[in-house]
Amino acid sequence: MKSYLIGVFKNASDFETKQGVIKLTSAKLQSPNNPANFPFEDAREYEGHLAIVSGFFQNNTLFESQLIEISPSWISEILVQMLKSGDTTWDVLIRQLTISKDIVIGPVPVPSANPSIKPLCVLVVGHRKSQKGARMMINNIFEFDFNSEIAQAVKQQVTKANVKIVFRDDNNQGYTHLPAKINALQPKFIVSLHFNAAGHKSANGTEMLYYHSSKNGHSMALIMQRQVLASLGLRNRYTKKVKATERGGHLLKYTAAPCIITEPFFGTNDLDELTAITKKRDLINAYVSGIDEIVTSMF
Repeated sequence: MKSYLIGVFKNASDFETKQGVIKLTSAKLQSPNNPANFPFEDAREYEGHLAIVSGFFQNNTLFESQLIEISPSWISEILVQMLKSGDTTWDVLIRQLTISKDIVIGPVPVPSANPSIKPLCVLVVGHRKSQKGARMMINNIFEFDFNSEIAQAVKQQVTKANVKIVFRDDNNQGYTHLPAKINALQPKFIVSLHFNAAGHKSANGTEMLYYHSSKNGHSMALIMQRQVLASLGLRNRYTKKVKATERGGHLLKYTAAPCIITEPFFGTNDLDELTAITKKRDLINAYVSGIDEIVTSMF
């Protein structure tokens, strides 16, 4: 049975919990002698952070480890100091975090054990119903509405991955909670759909965002950038590295699987907008081709 553990990262594999320090590995439980393949590209980046992880516990090791949620460093430090000083206990902390986990992500689905299943791609529709993001200036279409339609079409056409569309909760905590909701699904990769906006109408072109330290994220961004540029023919703004404090950084940093944010055009630029509207089918095909290529070349 899958376990959910709350603890603090000590280093790349050691995870301090109420039960003591355990080992984390993404190796399969059925083949524990395989070389350890840790669940993070740069696990030491999370040293000292409080987190929730899932996996199968045996012999003081959590096999098939997956990151569900990780706390920001200063919150983690507060909780660790409270544990050390006796101001709280592991039992109290676990009880409260478990309640919070259930509120944020709800029931956690059990992934299929079928090895032939296609990799899961989570397709995130940017923004939410009550705050729809950027707006096209001519057609008065918002990001959320445009990309909701795009996501449904892409899901129907992708052949090499299973696609699940995820929306953020329509409340003030929706963006903060989004990585945990996605991580609970245990996807192989994530594509978040947006379009760009600027305070001046001259800004234009196509770009893809990825987390600055993610090699897989960079590779995904390059694939999707090439596909979208070929479909829309707009100015190449290239792929862009994003840090945690920058636009989109929270999603890119705290999702366990590699993630990119698409910005195919500027809704505030007349030519970009008209191109996106007239070539909407081409944009859908570009996303489909990009996702299928990501699976073929990376997973």
